[in-house]
Formats: sequence, C-alpha cells, structure tokens
Amino acid sequence: MTEQNIQCPRCGHQNLPDSRFCNKCGAAVVSDAAAAPVPPPQSASAKAIIALILGLLSIFMLGFIAGIPAMILAKNEEDEIRRGASPVAGEMLAKLGFWLGLIGTVLSGLTILLLIFFLIFGLSFPIIFSCGF
Repeated sequence: MTEQNIQCPRCGHQNLPDSRFCNKCGAAVVSDAAAAPVPPPQSASAKAIIALILGLLSIFMLGFIAGIPAMILAKNEEDEIRRGASPVAGEMLAKLGFWLGLIGTVLSGLTILLLIFFLIFGLSFPIIFSCGF
C-alpha cells in the first residue's frame, strides 16, 4: 500500500508522505494516520544555528577546524529541510553556515600555504641579497 502525498493546510502544496513540514511555506503538515499533531517549532533548528556559528568561527578563529564541520552540518540540515523533516526557517542559516565554513576553510588553507612558502623561501632571501651587497 503506497501512501498519498500530504497536502499543506496553509498553501495547498503537495508534500511527501513522511513530511512533517511543508516544503513550500514551512507550515506543519500531518497525515491522516498521525495520532496527535506535534506543534512545529517556529524558529530555525539547532543544527542550522550551530552550522552558522561554526561558519563564523571558521572565518575569525578556527579555520578549517570549524569550517569543515560547518559545511557538513549545513548540508545535512539543508537535506532535512528539503525532505520536510526540519522547519524551513533554518534554510538561510544553513546556507550561510555552509558558505562561511567554505570561506573560512579556503582562507585557512591559503594561510597555511603562505606560511609554508615563507618558511621555505624566506630562509633563502638573506643569502640571495647578501651576495651582491
């Protein structure tokens, strides 16, 4: 027996049978088989907020140490929002967390490469300049 899509009571959008929230407007959707509806959270989920915080930390302090987990957590949250398992209110926070994590990871990688460059070539600069002068 296949389940029918669930229609959103607010906007009429057809959602997957296992959705708890409407993929279009974020309203709670309940299938006929559900015994007691659970009131939806009105704000973003904790995962979206944590992804944003990790993304900010990756830029200002921790680089890829916080950036990579921010990207992973943000992508997981975006997938849950798409499936209807998390409220739509956290979508923008998850996207910001992903992009900030990516920027922080790239910046920390470039910083590490720059430090390696100066360690390798910085030691030879005094020898080059002292020969001619």
